[in-house]
Amino acid sequence: MFPNGADGSLPSGNRGTVNIGGNSNSTAVLIDQIYNGVDCNDLDYHGGSLDFSEGPVTLSGNPGISNGMKTAVTAVIGQPRVIFLFTAVTGNGANTEYTVVRVVGARIMAVTMTGPMSNRAVIIQPASLQHPSLIPGSAPISTYGTLLASPRLVK
Repeated sequence: MFPNGADGSLPSGNRGTVNIGGNSNSTAVLIDQIYNGVDCNDLDYHGGSLDFSEGPVTLSGNPGISNGMKTAVTAVIGQPRVIFLFTAVTGNGANTEYTVVRVVGARIMAVTMTGPMSNRAVIIQPASLQHPSLIPGSAPISTYGTLLASPRLVK
Protein backbone atom coordinates (compact mmCIF):
# COMPACT_ATOMS: atom_id res chain seq x y z
CA MET A 1 0.00 0.00 0.00
CA PHE A 2 1.32 3.41 -0.90
CA PRO A 3 -0.10 6.87 -0.14
CA ASN A 4 -1.77 9.10 -2.70
CA GLY A 5 0.34 11.62 -4.60
CA ALA A 6 0.32 15.34 -3.73
CA ASP A 7 -2.50 15.96 -6.22
CA GLY A 8 -4.63 13.16 -4.74
CA SER A 9 -3.91 10.73 -7.57
CA LEU A 10 -2.41 7.30 -7.05
CA PRO A 11 1.27 7.12 -7.98
CA SER A 12 2.53 4.66 -10.55
CA GLY A 13 2.86 1.21 -9.00
CA ASN A 14 0.08 1.54 -6.44
CA ARG A 15 -2.18 -1.52 -6.24
CA GLY A 16 0.65 -3.63 -7.56
CA THR A 17 1.88 -7.10 -6.75
CA VAL A 18 5.27 -8.20 -5.43
CA ASN A 19 7.09 -11.31 -6.54
CA ILE A 20 7.97 -13.69 -3.74
CA GLY A 21 9.77 -16.79 -4.92
CA GLY A 22 11.12 -15.37 -8.15
CA ASN A 23 11.33 -12.26 -10.27
CA SER A 24 8.41 -13.15 -12.51
CA ASN A 25 5.40 -14.59 -10.69
CA SER A 26 2.53 -15.60 -12.94
CA THR A 27 -1.10 -14.89 -12.08
CA ALA A 28 -1.44 -18.59 -11.15
CA VAL A 29 1.43 -18.30 -8.62
CA LEU A 30 -0.06 -15.13 -7.12
CA ILE A 31 -3.50 -16.77 -6.84
CA ASP A 32 -1.96 -19.72 -4.99
CA GLN A 33 -0.20 -17.30 -2.63
CA ILE A 34 -3.47 -15.43 -1.99
CA TYR A 35 -5.21 -18.67 -1.01
CA ASN A 36 -2.33 -20.48 0.74
CA GLY A 37 0.35 -17.90 1.54
CA VAL A 38 3.99 -18.27 0.61
CA ASP A 39 5.82 -21.52 1.29
CA CYS A 40 9.41 -22.57 2.01
CA ASN A 41 10.16 -22.90 -1.71
CA ASP A 42 9.06 -19.30 -2.29
CA LEU A 43 11.21 -18.06 0.61
CA ASP A 44 14.24 -20.09 -0.51
CA TYR A 45 14.57 -17.66 -3.42
CA HIS A 46 15.11 -14.89 -0.82
CA GLY A 47 17.60 -16.81 1.31
CA GLY A 48 14.94 -18.56 3.41
CA SER A 49 13.14 -15.51 4.85
CA LEU A 50 12.14 -11.91 4.31
CA ASP A 51 14.04 -10.10 7.08
CA PHE A 52 13.39 -6.40 7.73
CA SER A 53 15.73 -6.14 10.75
CA GLU A 54 18.50 -4.65 8.57
CA GLY A 55 16.17 -2.19 6.85
CA PRO A 56 13.94 -2.18 3.76
CA VAL A 57 13.80 -5.12 1.35
CA THR A 58 13.61 -4.57 -2.41
CA LEU A 59 11.14 -6.85 -4.18
CA SER A 60 10.43 -7.04 -7.88
CA GLY A 61 6.83 -6.85 -8.93
CA ASN A 62 4.28 -5.47 -11.32
CA PRO A 63 2.19 -2.31 -11.19
CA GLY A 64 -1.52 -3.01 -11.11
CA ILE A 65 -3.35 -6.20 -10.30
CA SER A 66 -4.55 -8.73 -12.85
CA ASN A 67 -8.31 -9.11 -13.19
CA GLY A 68 -7.53 -12.85 -13.27
CA MET A 69 -6.99 -12.61 -9.50
CA LYS A 70 -10.49 -11.27 -8.83
CA THR A 71 -11.97 -14.63 -7.81
CA ALA A 72 -9.13 -15.32 -5.36
CA VAL A 73 -9.16 -11.83 -3.85
CA THR A 74 -12.95 -11.94 -3.49
CA ALA A 75 -12.82 -15.44 -1.93
CA VAL A 76 -10.71 -14.22 1.00
CA ILE A 77 -12.92 -11.24 1.93
CA GLY A 78 -13.07 -11.08 5.72
CA GLN A 79 -10.03 -13.31 6.25
CA PRO A 80 -6.75 -11.96 7.63
CA ARG A 81 -3.88 -11.78 5.15
CA VAL A 82 -0.41 -10.23 5.06
CA ILE A 83 0.31 -7.18 2.92
CA PHE A 84 3.54 -5.35 2.24
CA LEU A 85 3.95 -1.64 2.97
CA PHE A 86 6.43 0.17 0.77
CA THR A 87 7.98 3.63 0.61
CA ALA A 88 9.14 3.76 -2.99
CA VAL A 89 8.48 2.22 -6.37
CA THR A 90 10.82 2.42 -9.34
CA GLY A 91 10.70 1.16 -12.87
CA ASN A 92 7.60 0.15 -14.76
CA GLY A 93 5.93 -2.96 -16.12
CA ALA A 94 7.89 -6.14 -15.40
CA ASN A 95 10.83 -3.98 -14.23
CA THR A 96 8.95 -2.52 -11.25
CA GLU A 97 10.72 -2.70 -7.88
CA TYR A 98 9.16 -1.94 -4.51
CA THR A 99 11.11 -0.77 -1.45
CA VAL A 100 9.24 -2.77 1.19
CA VAL A 101 9.59 -1.55 4.78
CA ARG A 102 7.10 -3.62 6.68
CA VAL A 103 4.66 -6.52 6.63
CA VAL A 104 1.29 -6.05 8.34
CA GLY A 105 -1.93 -7.95 8.84
CA ALA A 106 -4.95 -6.77 6.88
CA ARG A 107 -8.44 -7.96 6.10
CA ILE A 108 -9.96 -7.44 2.65
CA MET A 109 -13.40 -5.91 3.09
CA ALA A 110 -14.57 -5.24 -0.48
CA VAL A 111 -13.32 -5.74 -4.04
CA THR A 112 -14.33 -3.94 -7.24
CA MET A 113 -11.97 -4.75 -10.11
CA THR A 114 -14.12 -3.90 -13.12
CA GLY A 115 -15.79 -0.77 -14.44
CA PRO A 116 -14.33 2.75 -14.59
CA MET A 117 -10.90 3.21 -12.94
CA SER A 118 -12.45 5.73 -10.53
CA ASN A 119 -14.67 2.95 -9.12
CA ARG A 120 -12.07 0.17 -8.86
CA ALA A 121 -10.85 -0.62 -5.37
CA VAL A 122 -9.61 -3.25 -2.99
CA ILE A 123 -10.71 -1.96 0.42
CA ILE A 124 -8.82 -3.28 3.44
CA GLN A 125 -8.77 -2.73 7.17
CA PRO A 126 -5.96 -3.44 9.63
CA ALA A 127 -6.10 -6.86 11.25
CA SER A 128 -4.03 -8.68 13.81
CA LEU A 129 -2.50 -11.85 12.51
CA GLN A 130 -1.14 -14.86 14.34
CA HIS A 131 0.36 -17.93 12.75
CA PRO A 132 2.54 -20.65 14.28
CA SER A 133 5.16 -20.38 11.52
CA LEU A 134 5.73 -16.62 11.91
CA ILE A 135 8.92 -15.62 13.68
CA PRO A 136 8.49 -12.25 15.44
CA GLY A 137 11.15 -9.56 15.18
CA SER A 138 12.50 -7.55 18.07
CA ALA A 139 10.55 -4.35 17.28
CA PRO A 140 7.78 -3.55 19.75
CA ILE A 141 4.24 -4.37 18.56
CA SER A 142 3.03 -0.86 19.41
CA THR A 143 4.96 0.85 16.59
CA TYR A 144 3.06 2.90 13.99
CA GLY A 145 0.11 3.48 16.32
CA THR A 146 -1.02 -0.16 16.41
CA LEU A 147 -2.70 -1.17 19.66
CA LEU A 148 -3.51 -4.78 20.41
CA ALA A 149 -5.71 -5.54 23.41
CA SER A 150 -7.98 -8.30 24.65
CA PRO A 151 -11.59 -7.77 23.55
CA ARG A 152 -14.14 -6.69 26.16
CA LEU A 153 -17.76 -5.70 26.24
CA VAL A 154 -18.42 -1.98 26.60
CA LYS A 155 -21.78 -0.52 27.51
